[in-house]
Amino acid sequence: VAVILFVPAILFHSSFYCLSMCVAICCLLVIEYFRISEIPPFGESINLFMTQYIDERDSGTLILTHLYLLIGCVIPVWLESLCEMSNHSINNENQSKIWHIWIKLSGVVVLGVGDSLVKKNS
Repeated sequence: VAVILFVPAILFHSSFYCLSMCVAICCLLVIEYFRISEIPPFGESINLFMTQYIDERDSGTLILTHLYLLIGCVIPVWLESLCEMSNHSINNENQSKIWHIWIKLSGVVVLGVGDSLVKKNS
């Protein structure tokens, strides 16, 4: 689902994708703060909702898997955008454009395929 959702945004509006992922990560951090602090009226219900979906990897106080997945999807796009903004990108040949597209898509593809394989083997 993430591949279908994120690939068009990365290909056609990568700057908006970066902005929206920053907003999503900030929202998840705020929600995680509410959950840990159990701030009324939402803290306890957020905690009950999120704890039913955790496994042994999220056995501590913080539930970070959802943040790791979002950050893993967006880091290649952030890095590629930084390279483009600092004019360190390769010349504008078709081969380099394809290479830049694959770099931007690498996080979503790797996490999408990897997550699917983990779910299939579980």
